[in-house]
Amino acid sequence: MNRTLQKRKRLRAKAKTDAVAALALAQSFAFEIPKDFHQEVNWYRRAAELGNVEAQTLLGECYRDGHGVRRNLKLGIKLLALAAQRGDPDAQVSIGYQYFYGEGIKRDRSKAHYWYRKAATKGQVNAQSNLALSYQFGDGVKKDYRESLKWFRKAAAQNHVRSTFWVGHSYWWARGVRKNLRRAFEWFWKAAWMGDAEANTYVGMCFHDGVGVKKNFKRAFKYYRIASKEDPYAQHCMGYVIGTVRGLKRADGLHSFG
Repeated sequence: MNRTLQKRKRLRAKAKTDAVAALALAQSFAFEIPKDFHQEVNWYRRAAELGNVEAQTLLGECYRDGHGVRRNLKLGIKLLALAAQRGDPDAQVSIGYQYFYGEGIKRDRSKAHYWYRKAATKGQVNAQSNLALSYQFGDGVKKDYRESLKWFRKAAAQNHVRSTFWVGHSYWWARGVRKNLRRAFEWFWKAAWMGDAEANTYVGMCFHDGVGVKKNFKRAFKYYRIASKEDPYAQHCMGYVIGTVRGLKRADGLHSFG
C-alpha cells in the first residue's frame, strides 16, 4: 500500500467525527494520486457538517462550479454566503465576486465592494486586488486612486502579479501618487518577471523610448515579443520598433553619403 492510501486509511478512522481530519481527507482526494473528486466533495460535506468553515467554502465552490458534483449554483451561493457570514475570507471574496458579476444572484457592486473589503482587511490577496480595482474604476464605490493604490500595494506585497503591474501603472499615469517613470519601470519590470503580459509590453515601451531606463531597441523588441503571445498591442509595438530601427539605419546611410 502506497503512502497516500495509508494516509487515507488513517484519516478515515477519524474523519467521521473530526472536522480537521475530514478536511484533510477531502484535500487528499483533491490533490494526491489517485484523485477522486466525488470523494473529495463527500468529505468536504462531512467536514462542513462538523462545523469546519473552510470546508463549507470549498463545498460551496464545488457546487457553484460543478466540481465533483452536479452543478447547483443556487446551493453553491447559499453555502458561500453562510461561510462568508461566519467570517471566512475566501468565502467573502467568492460571494463578492458573485455580486460583482451577478452570476446566480442579483448584481450589486456595492455589496461586492462590502465583501471584498471584509476579506481584504483579513489579508485575502484576491480581495485586496479586487477592492483596489473597485476604487480604481469606481465600481460600487466612489473612485479613489489613493485608496486603490493602497490596496494594490498590499496585494503586491504578497506577490500578486496583476497588482504589481497596477502599482507601476499608478506611477506611470500619476494616479494616487506623483508621476515617477523610474519607479513605474521598476514595478513593470517586477511584474514582467512574474509573467504579466501587459507589464512586458510596458517594459518594452520603456526600453523603446528610454523612459525610466536607458533606451535599448533590442531589449524593447525582446519584451514586446514575450508580451505578444497574450497582448495584441505588443504585436503592434514590435512592428513599430522594427520600423524605427530601419528608419535609423536609412538615416545613418544618408548621412554617411551626404
